[in-house]
Amino acid sequence: MREKTQINKADILQYDNVPVKIAAPYLGISDQAVKSGIQHGIFKFGVQNGGKGAGFIISPQKLIEHKEGALVEEAFRAKVRFILGLLERGIITEEDIFELIRRKTA
Repeated sequence: MREKTQINKADILQYDNVPVKIAAPYLGISDQAVKSGIQHGIFKFGVQNGGKGAGFIISPQKLIEHKEGALVEEAFRAKVRFILGLLERGIITEEDIFELIRRKTA
């Protein structure tokens, strides 16, 4: 298990392009969660640089704004669009969505 690392705003501002391994502990999530969130358009603080297996470009200022809440509404809207897209393509059902909500609120 990886030891928790404390990363602060000053640490983030030292980078022109924040590495995933720095962004993840700053947000309190895994490296994979950062990568997946960027790939699926949920996190707007970065982009994937190229195809599968490529690196990521993470803006220090947008990462800080995300953590401080400035990008929360935008991220929420992206999640809703993503879920609606899954629903429209028949990948999930309304019942799946309700079950997820029940689990999160239980």
